Amino acid sequence: MKHVLLAVLLCLAAACGGGSGTATTDTTPPTTAPVVCTEIGCNSGLRVELSDVDLVSDATYLVEVCIGEQCVDVEIGPGHSGEITPGADPNTLEGGSIFIDADSDSVELFTGFAEFDAVETVSFSITDIATDEVLAVADGEEVPFERNQPNGPGCPPVCFFGRLSL
Repeated sequence: MKHVLLAVLLCLAAACGGGSGTATTDTTPPTTAPVVCTEIGCNSGLRVELSDVDLVSDATYLVEVCIGEQCVDVEIGPGHSGEITPGADPNTLEGGSIFIDADSDSVELFTGFAEFDAVETVSFSITDIATDEVLAVADGEEVPFERNQPNGPGCPPVCFFGRLSL
């Protein structure tokens, strides 16, 4: 009879968690899958569309542009490489590139991975060097810059691009 009573007590103790009366909780944080990034690139920049200007591919132009507090001016024409200031940090306006697209009558400025606010104040002018004629001007325009992260959340690069129509 003692053996039966002992067996019953052992079964009850095991069923109650060994007699301790406390439950344990696993505090290990759940694991998350690692982020897998593709390798799509992008550039920050600004596209200025000139609706009332007829750009010519073999002309030379003086382009002046300010985005926020950063300003550059550069002559663009035949033989121009596009670099604003060779050797400067490519993530700044100074180290960016600027191109004339005569087919679409637009000017494109690329600045690596420069970060811009959601809305920036932009000033812009383009002058024909041969005639000294100012072809288009924008002074203090509020331009929205769209944030672009082509490889998805948590993956570089992050780029910002704005469009100004004149």
